[in-house]
Amino acid sequence: MSKRGYLTAEEYRAIRTALGFTQEQAKEFHRVQNVRTIKNWEKGTSWVSELACDKILDLFKRINTLVYAAEDKIRDTFDNLPRDEWDVAVLIQYPDSCYKQFVFDIGDLPNSVHKKMIERIYTDLTDDGYPVGIITFNPQDYFTFLSAQGLKDTQDARALWATTRYSD
Repeated sequence: MSKRGYLTAEEYRAIRTALGFTQEQAKEFHRVQNVRTIKNWEKGTSWVSELACDKILDLFKRINTLVYAAEDKIRDTFDNLPRDEWDVAVLIQYPDSCYKQFVFDIGDLPNSVHKKMIERIYTDLTDDGYPVGIITFNPQDYFTFLSAQGLKDTQDARALWATTRYSD
């Protein structure tokens, strides 16, 4: 039997929701047999195992590193420009249908984790006064855009598409 973990029910639930996991997704992530296990952890009727605590905290740290790196990159871009040259930094959220095709930096995690990351970046940067927007990726429009511009799919091409399609 696993040793008693060190996260309380409230701490575990807060981390799970901050990551964007549903209880069902947390069940899959921890590879437990039943979603009742997650529910029991979150109600405090059973202990979160030490292994589960380690695993979700490790993921939380890795996701935070990615979020902070993205925020730092955007902040640096703005901070190296005169304020009158600032434009909107547009973040892209991908629909479930094409998420795996375009998002590589978070492995096999569900799209809800990526969406939560985008929401956190948006909130943190707008709270700090940076002009940031979010757009939902449209594959059909994007590939039409690539064709019309004579471009290949790259992160820069997606950024260009996003900025040309975004409106406040």
